[in-house]
Amino acid sequence: MQPRDFVLFAHGAFRRIEGRTALQKIVYFISVIMKEELGYGPHFYGPYSSKVAEANSELKELNYISEDSTVYGFNNQGFEVTKYDYSLTDDGLKLLDRKKKEFEKEWEKISAIAERIKSAGTMHYMELAMAAKAFIIIDQEGGTAYRETIKTKAKQLGWSIDDRNLDNALTFLEKINLVTWN
Repeated sequence: MQPRDFVLFAHGAFRRIEGRTALQKIVYFISVIMKEELGYGPHFYGPYSSKVAEANSELKELNYISEDSTVYGFNNQGFEVTKYDYSLTDDGLKLLDRKKKEFEKEWEKISAIAERIKSAGTMHYMELAMAAKAFIIIDQEGGTAYRETIKTKAKQLGWSIDDRNLDNALTFLEKINLVTWN
């Protein structure tokens, strides 16, 4: 299965994904659970994959997904702050149906994981980013890390994690069965 198919299935399972960061994190969590390597590495907003970004751009260019943008103003450096929301087009829905038949087992796994993620509660893109950052650190620590270790390692990566956000992130990771706490 190509990264493009993986991203298409994420779009199909979620129907509407609000924001590029949310897309990256949703696909990240699905890929982690499925043990699928999609080239994720540390980034400002948590794990980022150029393969996923390229696949999403390709789907958009081929008119399989639509991209709606909303401008929210400008950041403190003068750059425009824009949010991009994605949904499948009619052609995208047709492609999804074909790909579901071609990769039936993968589709079933991805849609089941998507349901786990959705049932964990509505997560803002920054909360998803926080959960992904925490998971990267836990994973780097061999699957076990104390809160203070996570916060220290996050700081070393240039990430800021406060206690409330970390608690929410860990609760989310537990709900999607990526971590367990005693």
